[in-house]
Amino acid sequence: MKNHIQIRKSISSIRNAHHESKNNNTKSMKNELVCLNRIALVIIAVVTTIILFPTLRAAPTGLGCATPVIEQYGIGHSPSGDTPLKWRAFVPRDSEKHPAIIVIHGGGFHSGDFTDLQTDQDLVCAGFCVFDIEYRLAPPGTVPGQGRDPGRYPEQTDDVATAILAARSPAPGSVAFGRVNGKVGAVGGSAGASHAAYCAAAPTLGGDQLDAAVLLSGPYDFHDPASLSDTRCAPFDANVRNYVGCSPGPACDGNGGLLDLASPYRRFTRSSSPVFIIASNLDPIPPNQFTILVNLVAAVGVPNCQHSLIIQTPGPDGCTGHAFELWPDVKNQAIPFLNAFLQATVATPTSYLGNISTRGLVQTGDDVMIGGFVVQGTGAKRVILRAIGPELTQLGVPNVLANPTLELHNESGALLGFNNDWQTTIIGGVITTNQVTDIQNSGHAPTAASEPAIIATLQPGNYTVIVRGVSNTTGVALVEVYDLD
Repeated sequence: MKNHIQIRKSISSIRNAHHESKNNNTKSMKNELVCLNRIALVIIAVVTTIILFPTLRAAPTGLGCATPVIEQYGIGHSPSGDTPLKWRAFVPRDSEKHPAIIVIHGGGFHSGDFTDLQTDQDLVCAGFCVFDIEYRLAPPGTVPGQGRDPGRYPEQTDDVATAILAARSPAPGSVAFGRVNGKVGAVGGSAGASHAAYCAAAPTLGGDQLDAAVLLSGPYDFHDPASLSDTRCAPFDANVRNYVGCSPGPACDGNGGLLDLASPYRRFTRSSSPVFIIASNLDPIPPNQFTILVNLVAAVGVPNCQHSLIIQTPGPDGCTGHAFELWPDVKNQAIPFLNAFLQATVATPTSYLGNISTRGLVQTGDDVMIGGFVVQGTGAKRVILRAIGPELTQLGVPNVLANPTLELHNESGALLGFNNDWQTTIIGGVITTNQVTDIQNSGHAPTAASEPAIIATLQPGNYTVIVRGVSNTTGVALVEVYDLD
C-alpha cells in the first residue's frame, strides 16, 4: 500500500516530542492534503491508507486444513545453558510451496505457549505454512528445558529470529521441508506482537527480518511514562521491567536507558517491513503504545503500513479485547494484508475490503480528521463511508463529536461528495440519486440521524475523506470505509 500523504520526521524529534508531553492530553494531528503533517504522539493517527488487496479469507476450518506436528526448530543459547525450542507446524495438504507465517503468543513476556490453534488453522486454510512457536520466557516462566536461563531481553527476540531463519528454509526432516517459498511473515499478540514488531523493523541475526507482520495489542515503547503509570487492566510497568531486567530509575527509564534500548519502536526506518498495527479502544495494553507506533511508522516512512482501532464495549474490568481475542474481528483484513507481501496461493482470489477505521479528535481549521484510502486493480469498487460521533457514547468514549460532516475528495483535492446527516442525501459529484434506502439496505446505516454516510462507486485511484464538526464543533469521531461488493 502506498501512502498518498507523505510524512517525514526524524526518530529523535519524535522521541523528544513524545517525552515532552507531560499530561498526555489529547491533541489532534494537523493534516494537509499534500504537505507534511504535524505528528501528535498522544492520539490515534488520523491518516489511514486502505488498499483493496486480492484477498485470501480464512476458510471454515471444520477439522482443519492441516494436522499440526510439533518439531524442534532451534536452540536458545545462553551462559546458563542451551534451551531446545519447538514449534507447532501446520502445512497445507497439497504439494505446492507456500509462504510461512510465524504465530507468536503473548503472556506478559513471562508466560504463554504455542496454543493459538484457531489462528493457526485460519492461516493454513488461507494458504500459508504456519509455525506457532515457543520462546524462552522471563521469570518466573520457563519453557521445557529452559532450566536456569533467565529468558530476558534479548533472548526472546533472538528466539523469534531463529524461528524466522528456520521457517524461511525448513530443515530436512521437517514436515515443511521444501514447502516454503522463502517468504516469512508473522502474527503476534501482546508480547508476541512486540517481538514481531522488533523483527519486522530490522534484522538481528542476519537474514531474519520478517517480510510483513500483523501486530495485535503489542507494547512497542517500554519507557513511555504514560504507559508505565497505566494500571487499568495489566501490569505493564512490572512486565516490561521484568523482561528487560531493570528497576525504576534513570538508567532503566530514561531516554537511552535499558527500557528504551530494548523497545521495538527504536528500530523502525524506511527499510523496515510493512506492519498492520491493531488494538482495541480500551485495550489492556496502554493506548499510547498503539499511537506511538502508528505515528512513528508514518513519520519515518515505513512503506505500506496499516492500522485499525477496534471499537468495543468495555467489560466489567473497564477494558476491551486484547491480542488474539481480536483475531476474529480482523482476520479478513489481516490475511489479505499478509498475502499482499507474501503471495500465498489458493484458488479463486477476489477483491475484498473489510471494515477499515480510525478514531481521533476532530478540531477546527487544519486540525480536522483526514483519512486516505487507495482503490487498486482494474475495476470500480463500491464502498460506503461513514463518520460516527454520537454512537461512540454508548461504547464509553467521552467528548464525542455530536454532529459530524463527511467529505470525499479525489487525489487532486476535488470534492466528489458531501453529507451531513445520512437520512438526507445531498446530490452532487458521485452522488447522483437519493441514497437513504441504499444506506439502510447496506447493513451499515449509522445509528444516529446526525451521523453522515456516503455510498460511492470509485475507479482505481487515491481518495481522501475529511470529517468536520457542524458550526466548528469539536470532539472525538470515527471514520470508516466498508466494501459493498
